[in-house]
Amino acid sequence: MTKADIARIVYERHGGISNREAARLVEIIFDSIKGKLGHGEKVQITGFGTFVVRQKRQRRGRNPQTGEEMVIKPRRSVVFRPSKLFAASPE
Repeated sequence: MTKADIARIVYERHGGISNREAARLVEIIFDSIKGKLGHGEKVQITGFGTFVVRQKRQRRGRNPQTGEEMVIKPRRSVVFRPSKLFAASPE
């Protein structure tokens, strides 16, 4: 699913806005989420899941093509934890 797909769904389900306005709303929402994550804040969407920024530390790795050992620099990564509603139900 793409942002354009989401905008189309918003447009179809909400009768009072244009397709362009729906796309702008979706863009505003995603920009807000990216901004919060960029500042290291947690983004929790009830019934969907939580986005959290994790700091990954420096580690040793290996280039899979050459086999050469290398150091992987520390970085920040976004982790998504789905809501319990997505948990597999026992059958």
